[in-house]
Amino acid sequence: MLSAVSLSALTLAATSVLTAPATAAPLTAVPIEPGECAALVKTDFTHVQEAPTRLYTAKVVPANGKTEAYCHVTGYVAPQVGFDLKLPMTGWNERILGIGCGGLCGNTELFYDVLPRWKAPLERGYVTFGTDLGHRGADSQDGLWAANNLSAQVDFFFRATHVTTIAARAITEHFYKKPIRYAYFWGDSTGGRQAMMEVQKYPTDYDGVVALCPASNPIDSVQLTFYSVTLSKAFTDYANNASKIKLLAGAVMKQCDGLDGLKDGVIQNPLACHVDLAPLQCAAGQSGGNCLTPGEVTAVQAVYRGPQNGKGQIIAGGLQPGSEADWIGRYLTVDGSESFYYAFMRDFWRYTAFHDPEPDFEPSQLDYDRDVARLDWQQAMHSATNPDLRRFRDHGGKILMLQGWGDTSVIPDGTVDYYTMATRTMGGPKPTQDFFRLFMLPGVGHCDHGGLTGADVLDGVDDLQVMEAWREQGKAPASLTAYRLKKYEGVSSFWPQTAPPDPANVAFSRPLYPYPQVARYKGGDVNAASSFRATEPAK
Repeated sequence: MLSAVSLSALTLAATSVLTAPATAAPLTAVPIEPGECAALVKTDFTHVQEAPTRLYTAKVVPANGKTEAYCHVTGYVAPQVGFDLKLPMTGWNERILGIGCGGLCGNTELFYDVLPRWKAPLERGYVTFGTDLGHRGADSQDGLWAANNLSAQVDFFFRATHVTTIAARAITEHFYKKPIRYAYFWGDSTGGRQAMMEVQKYPTDYDGVVALCPASNPIDSVQLTFYSVTLSKAFTDYANNASKIKLLAGAVMKQCDGLDGLKDGVIQNPLACHVDLAPLQCAAGQSGGNCLTPGEVTAVQAVYRGPQNGKGQIIAGGLQPGSEADWIGRYLTVDGSESFYYAFMRDFWRYTAFHDPEPDFEPSQLDYDRDVARLDWQQAMHSATNPDLRRFRDHGGKILMLQGWGDTSVIPDGTVDYYTMATRTMGGPKPTQDFFRLFMLPGVGHCDHGGLTGADVLDGVDDLQVMEAWREQGKAPASLTAYRLKKYEGVSSFWPQTAPPDPANVAFSRPLYPYPQVARYKGGDVNAASSFRATEPAK
């Protein structure tokens, strides 16, 4: 399915290695009176072109710790796109930041308001905003809102992010009485898809986007369903499922860990890992958690391969070696209950996948010929996989994409495949890397930390600062440094950070290079990023 970009064809321009925070953006002292915040509610934004807007509330939130006072605005863009906007009362840096949501979204609070990582951009003077993507949901797995509601689906898939951006621009410039210098977007998973949808459909909305593990293709739902059903049907020895998966993960690590020249518990390039399951298969009469039954071996092989249609053709790729520790909970359980993704996919297939709702559909009923073909109607709305990025490039835009190799929610080879196609379309590695770079994170899962074995906390250089330095100063990221921590309390993985990691809490560090380069051990301290070099990936 994938064709790697040859490193021999890759000639990077002279670029800066970013291992320290970029120069802070200049702050503009703008004296804003509290009454000016409250007055926003009385301001008529209903004539904003493409985004007729009305505000619900506008109130000052007092300074608290590092965060200065800000004007907290809520409102909607007609007919139903809710949004949440925060405007610093002092020290606006003349930049705005759109923030993506996750899953099926449905509110602004879950992914925008309550997570502490989003204090960092606000502390640095950013206007920040997020949207519910055009509907309210019970949680991020609730898909009932989409039933017979084409308007809401249009909002969810692409319109809501665009019109919220227009509204945020209008409110911001009215509030500060001066123009915006730079506009950025940051999102992971569904938010990553929002970022790439903006780049492809509305290429002048943003100057740069950070897209983490982007859920850009509806075919992901076929994969998640396939993994859930395949594994749950085979692994029915619930009491031993955890030990079986631990056994599998250990065997995979033993076979593939040293491919980068160092056995360190991290598989650098899973595409070069070809797992032999024969040693794990139970002998006649053997059972329990110390081996895999023939049916379990077949299921694991199918999951590594990916779903197939009735003709034996692979529809999409599989889970990568090294991701096994994340299968429990997401695809398998230890008590016979439904896995996370089986339940999640139920609402997707019932209410959003097909043109007409099918409220009794079960993921286990998925037909890999008929039902996959029925997803085609969604491609125009859902898919953010257009590799023609010329308009965004010509606008001066930059794309920073990060993806964990161990991701079990957004399958890594789909991200790699998209980047490969974009590279071909945009004229090759050099022209593409001038504005679009993908960094793959070995041993890292779905936009999170701690569950797998890799280094996933950036070196005090959050990805937004990397984007600022690239777009505003021309300092393209030739490499990034990531850390594996001993304890993760209060740390949000490779999300925006407020400070570098505490050296006493660092287990090891590793360099990250633009795809397709991978890190290979060259000698020295095995825990130091400086002991690795960029190399062409093994096949």
